[in-house]
Amino acid sequence: MKGLFIGVCGGSASGKTTLCRQLLDYYGDDAQIISQDSYYHDRSDVSADEIKKINFDDPSSVDLELLYQDLIRLSMHQVVSTPQYCFNTHSRLMSKTNIRIRKINIVEGLFIFETEKLRGIFDQKIYVTADDDVRLIRRIKRDMKERGRDLDSILEQYLSSVKPMYSKHIEPKKEHADLVINTSNGPGVDEAARMLIAKIGLN
Repeated sequence: MKGLFIGVCGGSASGKTTLCRQLLDYYGDDAQIISQDSYYHDRSDVSADEIKKINFDDPSSVDLELLYQDLIRLSMHQVVSTPQYCFNTHSRLMSKTNIRIRKINIVEGLFIFETEKLRGIFDQKIYVTADDDVRLIRRIKRDMKERGRDLDSILEQYLSSVKPMYSKHIEPKKEHADLVINTSNGPGVDEAARMLIAKIGLN
């Protein structure tokens, strides 16, 4: 079996995860999602004060080399043990997840188009975008609900690092995409999922 690798890139709260889940719902056990978020560098030995100085919206905060090596091993039909990351403690957990190649391997994250060799892995490169105000509202709702953060800290991080790093590192990678979709309006993700499913042609 030659697995298909689909890269789904885009800014924070653009709709990447929603698209990936729709593909996963359609393909079931034939598909899996590999999240770049699992590959953030371990910061368990860093003090709380130092943690606040780290720019987690810069590609250097993620071990992209390990992600690349894991995807290469996966494409060679090797079992890969992917790390697990805790956003509350900014550390990698002791437990790992063993994965094997499947027909559809969906890789999702902010920086997965950052390097040429990473981009070269993907059979299909999808860039997901949304209007800035839409992404900010989604991010506020997500971080308050799922990560227990207050509004002031979310806005401070957005203005100081999320927005400028998006403009510097993420948005320019749109030119490498095979398909660009805008999820600001409701049908955006649904339509993109249908287009991808038709293009992939499995099932």
